[in-house]
Amino acid sequence: MKQRRSSAIVRTLNKLKQQCVLDSAAAIVASLPSTQLLTRFLTLPNVKKDKLDGLIAGEAGHQIPVPLPEVSLAHHVFGFPEETANIGRSTVLMQALRLQDAAQYQAVFDEAEIDVRAWQSDAVALYNWVHHEFLTREPAGKRRADVRRIAVLDLGRESIRVLFCGTTHLWFRANRLVAGDLANGLVRRFQLTHDMANQWLFNEGAARSMSAVHEQRCVIFRELVDRYETALKEFVKMNGEPAIERVLISGEAGHLPGLLRFLRLGR
Repeated sequence: MKQRRSSAIVRTLNKLKQQCVLDSAAAIVASLPSTQLLTRFLTLPNVKKDKLDGLIAGEAGHQIPVPLPEVSLAHHVFGFPEETANIGRSTVLMQALRLQDAAQYQAVFDEAEIDVRAWQSDAVALYNWVHHEFLTREPAGKRRADVRRIAVLDLGRESIRVLFCGTTHLWFRANRLVAGDLANGLVRRFQLTHDMANQWLFNEGAARSMSAVHEQRCVIFRELVDRYETALKEFVKMNGEPAIERVLISGEAGHLPGLLRFLRLGR
């Protein structure tokens, strides 16, 4: 983790402590960038837990390209037993974080004197929100029938995440923006600071050149669409044709002017 980013996170955490009571009773869960984690999606037979744990351990040895003693490894089996029994298989998310990276992230929270109880990836945090808002279990023990699968386009300043969420599965891809970050094109073209370039992107009235800002936005929008189409093809290859019934847009850059128009019209 770069020193400048580490210092910025510490400052943000200190501001959080001023606004919230974070005592020993607070259960803090911190999210890590998905691009920093080694992620694998497994489709395994729907067997008893002890056998499933053995299958997952075997897959970890084959699929994680880092010696297992050098990583922190975790997995999650999606779906309830009654939901996966009929399909005869379990969907498993397996993620690994290098211990060296884990120590760097932990050091930031230690410096801010915040006790982190658990770590998760930002994509899993997004899924938890989608699951809570749209896929939660009804009192009668049935899932909501109005939405079966939800796609999430999460557009940040430096990375794009595409998620396909369902009651019994999560599948996602996370990639850094080819452009580096949203504002890079304007920084180079007009010799702006990043703060000024971001003002141009998010506030049309602040820009000297509306056409240049629109061009830069369209570069990002096209990359978002390309990432979504690529992720959808991979998802279909692994899971079959999806029945996407809702698409959600999240992330700070999801507020960029013109995004919805571009997604509808391609320009």
